Amino acid sequence: MAEADRAVGGSCPSPSCTSAATERIDRAKKLPAYAREGVNFAWIVNPTTRTLEAYRLEGGGWRLLATHADTAVARIEPFDAIELDLRVLWGEG
Repeated sequence: MAEADRAVGGSCPSPSCTSAATERIDRAKKLPAYAREGVNFAWIVNPTTRTLEAYRLEGGGWRLLATHADTAVARIEPFDAIELDLRVLWGEG
């Protein structure tokens, strides 16, 4: 990863839209790769369960910050200065 990419990745979340077919890969392969590359935040969005899990990289491992669901309006790191209406993710907003 280029140094400029690492700087961007360090401050921006890496969202993964998961499904039953990809969830194992998202959690077992992608999250460790993001940690290795210094990505500080990851979001796992699951349209089937209508959830968004927000993680922060701490001490080389992922810490679950929050799980948001359904029609929640949430402030999610690192963009917690703004509200995200989850209905937009489900095509309802």
